Amino acid sequence: MRVRLALVGCAAFCVGVPPVVAVTPVAATPADIPLAAAAGASLTAPQSTSVKRIRYNLTMTYTADLESGGPHQFCDWGSPIPPAKDPVWVCHYDYDQRHEVRTYGATSVRPFTFKRIGKYFSFKTRMRGTSQQTGTHWAWSRGWIGGEGYHTSTVSSTFRANSKVAGKVYLNGATPARLINELIAAEDESGSDSVYRCTDGACGISTYPFPGGFSDRSWLKRVNLRKAFGKAFTVVDQRTKPPLATNGTTTREKWYYRFTPVAEPVKKERWQVEVRGQDRWSWGMFTGLRAGVDVDWAHRTTLVIKNGKITSAKGKVHIERVRRFSEPPGAFDVTSYKTSTPPAYALKQASKRKNSDRVVLKLWKDNRSQYLVRFSVAAAGPELLDKLRAIGVADPEASYRGVVARGPIDDTAAPLVPSNPRLVVRLRPGDPGKWKETDEFNERLPCRKSGVEDCFLARGGQIVKVTRLK
Repeated sequence: MRVRLALVGCAAFCVGVPPVVAVTPVAATPADIPLAAAAGASLTAPQSTSVKRIRYNLTMTYTADLESGGPHQFCDWGSPIPPAKDPVWVCHYDYDQRHEVRTYGATSVRPFTFKRIGKYFSFKTRMRGTSQQTGTHWAWSRGWIGGEGYHTSTVSSTFRANSKVAGKVYLNGATPARLINELIAAEDESGSDSVYRCTDGACGISTYPFPGGFSDRSWLKRVNLRKAFGKAFTVVDQRTKPPLATNGTTTREKWYYRFTPVAEPVKKERWQVEVRGQDRWSWGMFTGLRAGVDVDWAHRTTLVIKNGKITSAKGKVHIERVRRFSEPPGAFDVTSYKTSTPPAYALKQASKRKNSDRVVLKLWKDNRSQYLVRFSVAAAGPELLDKLRAIGVADPEASYRGVVARGPIDDTAAPLVPSNPRLVVRLRPGDPGKWKETDEFNERLPCRKSGVEDCFLARGGQIVKVTRLK
């Protein structure tokens, strides 16, 4: 951008009347970088039924509580006891009680895909975990022959075993669909059964290996997934198996399944889009008789992109360099200058097409995408008098004395940058070779071909650079 502050009329310059300032901005007209066509495909199920896939993790626990016990009695005629020849009445009576707890927990080996096609749902996942079994047993027995007792005995035992389990859990069908569990021991159970036995007053302890063979193959309850799919949900199935006969076993079982969606991994990127330019701000009558400052500025936009979508776009103007100048050299002094920039701001528009690296940015915002420069200019020396004489000013000596007597003249500029509010770039690291030019830019300038950056900026060009940030 090239903007000049020019005095209107010689009288204001020569006699010290406060100048009337005209601001003439010359805006650049950048051409957008070509847009590459973005390719995309849509996946549909037969009969235009959409397919929805969601990644899940599964954790589950199983608990079984088994109880059995009760009295047992048997009496009948038995063989005679020699030398007697008559049968004897033989009775046997015992009582036993058993309690056993089986538990295991398992998790999905890895996240699995839960698929929905219309009202049909399906998944299959491999599971791994550990199981535990604990229990106690107590029994008492005694026999009678002909009314006399014999062989009185008691038995008590405790057992404990652990193992690893593996298998699969799956579901396939229209909702409500049945959940199926198939898990077995993945290794021989490591455990023992300690038995304390007393028979007719003689007691002893024996230890036996605990038998293996753990498995859980169950067709569980049907689950209505119409509202649960896509969210975290829990499936609980409880069953009680009553005894089928006297002294049978009662089993209480409970399955607990927790389905948790797996958040898609967030791919986060940070980019910086920088536009650099130079403005010349001057106080004076016309080219060749003026003074001021050259301001090198940079407008930097920081973009945060998550999973291909822009989630944050902030712009900030920076002052890179300020240089004083005088035309002709030595005619004026830029006695002081000061620059300032506003804080960062959120862009009004920052859009990105899906599956494309092309972004469109709207950079202008009042009181934000701009900078402020204040400077003071004063007559410096005889070079100004020589110039006044050369251009034919009436009574140049008097005009010169008036300017010197006036002292420093303050001036201010507050431009919006860059010159065009709409910027289109591709997020590709490095300089994309996009050079913005003002309408006044002279294509025949030698610096255009040689690529001298300072010359290009001085003539009103603006440079865009894209950088991938860490």
